[in-house]
Amino acid sequence: MAMINIIGTVAPRALDANGDTLSGALLYVYEAGTTTAVTTFTDSGGGTANAHPVVSDANGAWGGIYIAAQSVKVDIKTSAGVSLDGYPADDIEVGGDAAMVDTRAAVTTTGIPASVNVVRTGGYTTVGDGGEGIYYRQGSEPSHTAKVQSSDGAWWELMPDGNVVKVEQFGGSTLAAINAAIVYQNAQGGGVVKGRVGTTYAVNSGSTFGVDITIGVTLDMRGCILSGTGTGSIVRIGGSTTAFAGGLLGGEVLQAGSCIRGVWVTGNCRAARIRPDIITGAFSTAQCELSSGDGEICYYNDVEFYAAGGSTSGVILLFEGTTTGAEGFVNRNRFNVQSNGGVIGLYFSDNASTNWGFFTSAGAGTGIKSGSGTGVCNFNQVLYPLIESETTIALETGSNSVGLHIVGGNISMTSTDITEDASASGTTFHVTGTDSTPGTSGAQNFSGALLALANNDEEVVGHFSVANNRVYRVHSHGTLDAASYSATGLISRIDFATGNSVTATDISFTAADTISSAASAFGSFTAGDIIFISGTASNNGTFNVLTASASTLTVTETITTEAAGASMTVAGPSTEFTATAKTYTRGDPAATVIAGASGGGIRRVVIRNQSGGTLDISYNVAVEIAGG
Repeated sequence: MAMINIIGTVAPRALDANGDTLSGALLYVYEAGTTTAVTTFTDSGGGTANAHPVVSDANGAWGGIYIAAQSVKVDIKTSAGVSLDGYPADDIEVGGDAAMVDTRAAVTTTGIPASVNVVRTGGYTTVGDGGEGIYYRQGSEPSHTAKVQSSDGAWWELMPDGNVVKVEQFGGSTLAAINAAIVYQNAQGGGVVKGRVGTTYAVNSGSTFGVDITIGVTLDMRGCILSGTGTGSIVRIGGSTTAFAGGLLGGEVLQAGSCIRGVWVTGNCRAARIRPDIITGAFSTAQCELSSGDGEICYYNDVEFYAAGGSTSGVILLFEGTTTGAEGFVNRNRFNVQSNGGVIGLYFSDNASTNWGFFTSAGAGTGIKSGSGTGVCNFNQVLYPLIESETTIALETGSNSVGLHIVGGNISMTSTDITEDASASGTTFHVTGTDSTPGTSGAQNFSGALLALANNDEEVVGHFSVANNRVYRVHSHGTLDAASYSATGLISRIDFATGNSVTATDISFTAADTISSAASAFGSFTAGDIIFISGTASNNGTFNVLTASASTLTVTETITTEAAGASMTVAGPSTEFTATAKTYTRGDPAATVIAGASGGGIRRVVIRNQSGGTLDISYNVAVEIAGG
């Protein structure tokens, strides 16, 4: 016969008239209308009888006081034997339509009277293990896992708290319990699965994934850790062929094995919130990847986390569609990520377009990368990035990257600053300030802690691939002002992408000031042009054209005699500015505005040392590009 805990029915705690707890209070249980004692037990199994009366502890609380369903009289007295106000109380119905059983596990060995319609448990396997819940009698076996059958054959169904269930109500602090709870909530049309604060859940991802968050379910891991082993993804979100909502809220996703991803957002996942507090560890693919398969679209998701410990491998945040079949796209997702490592910080790969958000990276190999394969990466936007201490490249674009938009922010270089695919026809990569109007105060800092330039060496501080017939305006300003440039011999050069470029093996340097083309390929250059020469053994650099013909250019700078044979490139025109033009005066930005020729735009912004000696520069150089 089922034993029912009367504490919730009678008095959970002994209190005096002032509401203070009573130590050593005495609780008597009698048959209704009599003074015949009823035997009570310490547990629902009825194995151990309590003393009569039952004595409260120092906090006025009693342990288990179980009896069979019946009517009783209860009296509660002080330790001095004085009945409390309201006692004795007679004709108390214990049982009726409710019962208390220690655990869900104990329900399976308990016969519960037919008059009882509700069972409350104190845990799943043991009292206090976090799996407590309320179960309602059902006429037949429920079709899900949130159920239990009592020994009398009756079925009981878990009643969620609102739309929230707890992981521990589905089998304890295990991966199987997490996924069982998610399956249950998905079948109910969506809801929240909540982890137990302070719990570390071991997640074996196998070769695919561990936690599988499906449509409409939010996994609330605030205060918890998902510790991943195996070679798959610790958490997968989506994986559906239909629309999606839900996501991951709070907690730490921790690499404890060889998992390729921390969080994998895939399929037609859309409108999901992916907001773990932190993703920790090096993952060979990515700490967080948003992807889509053939014919799928992963979009309108909201991604936000702090990335830690990813310095040895993988990408921090990866957007990657597919180019096979009907193709798959990863578009219009928002992100807000702070990172301290990774081979690549933020990467827009195949078919990833119009994603936008905030990104901070410190110590990755490459800060931001866009495009590398065959699928387009159009008009992704990074707002106010902080890219610092990158060991390889701050910003990198591939041939399929179009319109990557970097707005505001601070980009610091320790190795290569910005690279782009030279063959990227139609690619637009521009860095803008807080306003697209030239002359505003917003700008990017391309800064090196210490930049050492030998005489005639140069450093690219802005490198842009531009679409045809697009005009850009540029101005520079910063702590390295006009007076500093004048004093040190630094200048800046603006390279226009107007198509005046000759690459050949018949170019030679025939005198101290003369460059010759046996094929008479110099017809596009004129006196006054600034040209940039590369591919030579001794003459790479920038030169001012003094006279020009189809076969010969004379320059003002001294060059080294060099025979033809190697593939050399003469490109231009460029425009060079010095301090006398007030190009770098912060208070006069209008004087710095220039326009690219019709048919091209700004290709590069370069600072160059023409002081005659080596310069160690510890200044910031800011460049603003605004669309024209």
